[in-house]
Amino acid sequence: MFEKLAKKAVSLLAAIVMSSSSVSPVYAEDIGTTEAATEEVTDLTFQSLELYPNGEEAEQVVTLDGLMPEGAEATAVDVSDEHDGIAAYDITITDGENDYQPGEENPILVEITDPVITENITLWHILDDGTREQIFDFTAEDGKVSFYATGFSVYEIVDAPAHKDSTITPVMAKEMADLESDNAENGFYIYVEYKTQKTDTLKRIYVTNEIDTTNSRNSFKVATYNSFSDVAANSSKLKWYLEKEGNNYYLSTDTTGGRKYVKRKSDKKGVELVDKASATKFTIDNDADSYTDSGTTIDVAPVDAFHLKDGNTTYYLQWSNGGSGVRFYETIPNPNELLMNYRLVFYYASSFGLPNDYCNLDGKSYGLMEHTSGSSYGYGLAAGDSVPGTKLYQLPVLDEAHNERVLYVTESSDITKWTFVNKSEDNYYLRSDAGTYLKCDEGVLSLTSNSEEATAFKVLPNSDNSVRVNAGDYYIHFNGTSFEASTSPTDLYLVLESSVPGSDSLTCTAEMISVSDGEIAKDGAQVIVYTRVWDEDEKKYNYYAIDHNGSLRQVYAYGDKIMWIDDTMNTLLWEFSVYYNNDGTENGYYDLRNTFSDKYIAPQRTSNQTLSDDTIGILMQGREYKEIDGKVYYGEYYSNIIAWDNGIKQYVALAADKESGTIKTVPFANADTFYFATFDDSSTSGSTVARLHEVATVDNTEYGITMRMIDFGDDSKSNNSGSDIT
Repeated sequence: MFEKLAKKAVSLLAAIVMSSSSVSPVYAEDIGTTEAATEEVTDLTFQSLELYPNGEEAEQVVTLDGLMPEGAEATAVDVSDEHDGIAAYDITITDGENDYQPGEENPILVEITDPVITENITLWHILDDGTREQIFDFTAEDGKVSFYATGFSVYEIVDAPAHKDSTITPVMAKEMADLESDNAENGFYIYVEYKTQKTDTLKRIYVTNEIDTTNSRNSFKVATYNSFSDVAANSSKLKWYLEKEGNNYYLSTDTTGGRKYVKRKSDKKGVELVDKASATKFTIDNDADSYTDSGTTIDVAPVDAFHLKDGNTTYYLQWSNGGSGVRFYETIPNPNELLMNYRLVFYYASSFGLPNDYCNLDGKSYGLMEHTSGSSYGYGLAAGDSVPGTKLYQLPVLDEAHNERVLYVTESSDITKWTFVNKSEDNYYLRSDAGTYLKCDEGVLSLTSNSEEATAFKVLPNSDNSVRVNAGDYYIHFNGTSFEASTSPTDLYLVLESSVPGSDSLTCTAEMISVSDGEIAKDGAQVIVYTRVWDEDEKKYNYYAIDHNGSLRQVYAYGDKIMWIDDTMNTLLWEFSVYYNNDGTENGYYDLRNTFSDKYIAPQRTSNQTLSDDTIGILMQGREYKEIDGKVYYGEYYSNIIAWDNGIKQYVALAADKESGTIKTVPFANADTFYFATFDDSSTSGSTVARLHEVATVDNTEYGITMRMIDFGDDSKSNNSGSDIT
C-alpha cells in the first residue's frame, strides 16, 4: 500500500509541462555526468514528439514533452531483449547534429506506453558506461509509466511485486485455550464478517480502539484493509488484549493514555474505555451457531469465532448497523445467516510480522510538511534547535502549457530534507541533511548527532496519502509554530527536493505599503502596482499587478505580502516619480515608469491609451504626504490613478479589464483602486534590480505535496536564462 503512496506523494514535481491526464509525471534525479558530451543549446521551444519503437501498428509508444532545440529529432529503440527487465528503451534526442541532454533545468516528460507495465515496477536509468541509477520518482499504472528525465540513454522497467502478503500467514485462535496461549500475550486483531441483509455482499471489518460518539452512537469504529500488511501497519489502533480473571475476561487496548479496558456504558448499548477497576467482565464461548433454512440446518461462518457477552447479562459485543460500528446489543440476531454479526474472529497479532522496510522508504530523502486541506499555508519540519516549522505560502501558477498547478513557497530558509533509515518493519530513523538525527525522549522532540541516541519512528500511512510519525505514545505534532512530541498526531506529507526548470525561475515576494507612505513610496522608489478584482464565482478577491506591457499578472496576497513567479527580468517593477513645489512639498503630480519596458502609465481616452513613451503627470487622489510644523500627515492606503485628457477636456482613470487581462482607460467615475508594494529597503534606493528572496517551492497535487528547492545565488551573477539556479 505505502509503496504506491510514496510514489504518488512525489508525483507532480515541478513540471514545466503537465498534461491534463491523471498520469502525474516526476523528475528523475541524480542523473550522472557520464552521458555523451553535448554542445550547449540556448534556443529551446516546447515540443511534443511521439515515437513508435516497434512501428506505428504496435502497442509500444514513447512520448516526449518539453523544451527541446528547434527542429529536434528523437528515436526510441526497443532493447528489451538486451536486458533482464520486462521492457527497456534506448531514447535519444538530437538537434540535427549533436545529442541533446536536457539537464536539470529543462527536464523532459517521458511517457512510455507498453502493455507489460503494471503499477508494481521499478525504473532504472542505464548510462552509456553501464552505470545503473534507480529512478524513484515516477507514476505507473497498468500499461503506462511517466517520469521526468534530465538525461537520455536506456531506461529499463523491472517487475517489482508489491509487498508480499505471503510473508504474513495469520494464525487464528480457534479454541478457548487459544485465548490463553503464549501467542495471546502479544494481543489480537479482531474482525467481524457481517451482512445487514441476507442479500448483501459479505463484509469483513476490523475493530479499532477509536470510539465514534456521533449522534450518541458510542461504538468502536471499524476499518477495512486490502492486505494483512496494511492491518499490521495499523496495529496501534487495532490491537486488543484479553486478560482472564476466574471464568471472566477483560478486553483491553493500548491508548495514548495507557492501557484501557472496555466497558458497557450506562446507556446499555454504548462502549467506553476506562481503567480496569470499572471495566466490563466478559464471558466468552466459541459455541457453533446455526439456523434452519427450508428444513436444512446450516452452520454460520466463520466457524472459528467467539461470542463476547457482558457477564450474566444478555448484551453481546457485536456489529451494529444502527451504531455504524461495534457496540453492545441485547440478545443475538434472529436465527438466520445474520448471526455472524456477533461472531468475533481473533487473529494473533504476533503472526502479522511486517517485512523490513515496509513503507519502501529506506535510504530515501524527503521533507515532511504539515498541510491542512483547504489552507493557504503549510509548514515544513526544519532541523533547528527547537525543531521549528518553516512556513510555506500557497501560490498557484501557470506552466508553459498554461495548466495551473499550486506551489508552496518559503520566504527564507528551506525545509530540511530527512533521510529515512529502516531499523525494522515500518520503523525508521530520521536523519537530517545536516547529519543530525530526530529523537523523541520522554515526550520531548529534539535533535542528536549521536546515531545511537536516535529514535526509530513508526511511519503510519493514512488513506489521504499523508502519514503519521509515531514513537511509542507520542507523535510528531505541529503546534502552530513548531514541531513537538504530542499524544495528538499531525498528518504529514512527503515532499521531495528537486531543481526548478524553465519559466519557474524565481519566486518573488513584496511587502504591501501605503500609497501615502512617503518614507518608502518616495521619489525613485521601485514599486509593484496592483489592484484587486472581485470573482463572483469564487466569492473572493483576486489580485493582479500591472506588468511592463499593460497586461495584468495574477499575484497572491498573504497578510502584508504579495507573491508571484517571475524570471530575473522582474518586469513588474515601476519607478515612482514625485514632483515638488518650490518649497519642497509635493505638488500632487506623479509618474510611474516601468524599469523593463521604459513605458509610463498614462491613461488617455482620446487615443485609447494606457501606456506612453513620455511622462504625463498622473494624479493619485488617495496620496497625501506632507509635514506641517514637524508633524507628518498621511492620506489613504490606496488610490485611484487619473490623468487629464486634453482631447476630451475631462479627467480619465485607470481600471482593470478582467476580460482582456489588461489595464484600460475609463471615465473618471469608473476608476479602480490601486495599491503599492515594494521588495525591501534596497529596492527603494533607486537600484535597478530589486533583491529577489531565496525561496523553496512545493507542489500541491491531487496525490500529495512535493517540494522544490531553489538557490538563486548572487543577483549579480544571475542571467536571463536563470543558469545559476540549482
